[in-house]
Amino acid sequence: MSLKHDFVRPLFHWRTSRAHAYRESPLNSAQDDNAIMPAANENGSVFANLKLADGSHLYDHFGEGFQVVYMAGGQGPQAAPEPLMQEVSALRAIGRPVTLHVLGSGDAAVEARADHTAYHVATDVLQQRYAVKGGEVYVIRPDHHVSARWQQYARGCLEQYFGQLPGSAGKQEN
Repeated sequence: MSLKHDFVRPLFHWRTSRAHAYRESPLNSAQDDNAIMPAANENGSVFANLKLADGSHLYDHFGEGFQVVYMAGGQGPQAAPEPLMQEVSALRAIGRPVTLHVLGSGDAAVEARADHTAYHVATDVLQQRYAVKGGEVYVIRPDHHVSARWQQYARGCLEQYFGQLPGSAGKQEN
């Protein structure tokens, strides 16, 4: 809004204006590794954006719906586990708006593939920005807030997360 309307600009200051963290959101996973992972990029926080070598930002490549970000770490972005890609495909097949992004070390470039987009990012940038060790998975809401994260991908974790969302057919009501 501040980009289009002059009256809003004085209300924002770059040092004091911060995005709200939705730590208690019902969209956050109750069964992930959030409690044992570093506080940066915790559930409810805005996922840290990243400038890529081509001048674009990671957010520029996010589409509508949920984004699943897999941190391949030093293995390179071609190292996404096949079960993860299959799980994302299965979610899309039942109508879940999910896109897979894989970040791994290497020359900073973007490769669009049939089942995901691969990003080559310097290892030190991945470690500084996301505390990457390799294998981490993040689910990012459409508003770019983290809603689930795991230290290592485990088969079925995404299906479990999407099944617990409010309004999901698989959610158990108490």
